[in-house]
Amino acid sequence: MTVLLSRRTLLGVSLAAFAAPACAGPPPDSLTPAAFGADATGDATQALNALFTAAARAGRPADLSTQATYSVSRLVLPDGLQTTGDGAVFRGDDATGRNQTLVAVGERVRMEALKITISGAGRAGFRIATIGKGCQFERIEVEADQQTDTIGVISAGQDVRIGAFRSRFIDRPLHIKVDAAKPERNFRLGRFEAEGYVRAL
Repeated sequence: MTVLLSRRTLLGVSLAAFAAPACAGPPPDSLTPAAFGADATGDATQALNALFTAAARAGRPADLSTQATYSVSRLVLPDGLQTTGDGAVFRGDDATGRNQTLVAVGERVRMEALKITISGAGRAGFRIATIGKGCQFERIEVEADQQTDTIGVISAGQDVRIGAFRSRFIDRPLHIKVDAAKPERNFRLGRFEAEGYVRAL
């Protein structure tokens, strides 16, 4: 038996075969910011910290796929936390003083994206984020509304993997403390992009 296919039919089959699959939603067992009372209308620090603590303890991912900007004063991401999604942005107050850290990331944390913005009007020495050992990020973005000498991200470096890092108006966007005696266990970065003046890395 011979089956004849027209050019239109073949084209339709080809397009169907290469059509992009539907975007997968968050894992069914994930915990969401909304479930802990976090929203974009007020300070979400307490709610987000509760979310991250509960997710890490239960071994369930925290879903950050919602396109929302959360106002925070200090976030703590516990050891072993896993997050999915790249919609959430953490907006921090960088006027709290020198040697203050906005987002403290523990060890062995896995995130699709960590996105943080600040005004840039804060004091010198303010740290946007610190990262512990064994963490992995597909992407990190740190931005200020204006040029600032704020410190972006500080990491111990050991077993830390970042697929892409982007900064905007941060004088010192990325500081890595590497161990020269164990180069195979040190920091790895796929791509780095910076907008504005960069004093040092």
